Amino acid sequence: MSEAIRKAADNVLKYTTERFGGAPGVVAMATDRKANFYEGAAGKRELGKDQPMTTDSVFAIFSTTKALTGTCVMQLVEEGKLRLEEPAKQYVPEIAELQVLEGFDSAGKPQTRPPKRDITINDLMLHTSGLCYECFSADDL
Repeated sequence: MSEAIRKAADNVLKYTTERFGGAPGVVAMATDRKANFYEGAAGKRELGKDQPMTTDSVFAIFSTTKALTGTCVMQLVEEGKLRLEEPAKQYVPEIAELQVLEGFDSAGKPQTRPPKRDITINDLMLHTSGLCYECFSADDL
C-alpha cells in the first residue's frame, strides 16, 4: 500500500473520531487474499478516558452478520458461483412457501397471498424481499 493511501485512510479514521458527533473510537483493516495491507485506529477506547483505540483493542461488535454475509455472497458472485438474479429458493427451498401479508381480518387473523414473483438473492442482499423480524406485530404495520 502506498504511503499516500495509508495517510488518506488514517485521515478518514481521524476525521471520524474528531468531528462533532463522530465515533469515540474506530478500528479499520483492509485485506487481500494474502494478508492485511492496512491496519489503523483512531480515537479513544472509552468515553471520558485517555486510553487510545488500538488495532488490537477488544470490544463487542453487534449486527455484523449482514456485512459478513454480503461480503461472502459478493465473493461467490465474483467467482461465478452465484448470480444475484437467481431465485433464493434454489438454495433455500422453504422460501418458496412464503406468502405475502396483505393485512388482517376483523378477528386479527393474517390475510396472505402468493408472491407475484420469486425472491431473488439480490432481494435478500438489498433487504427488498419483504422479510422482517418476528418481533414486528400487526400494530407495527
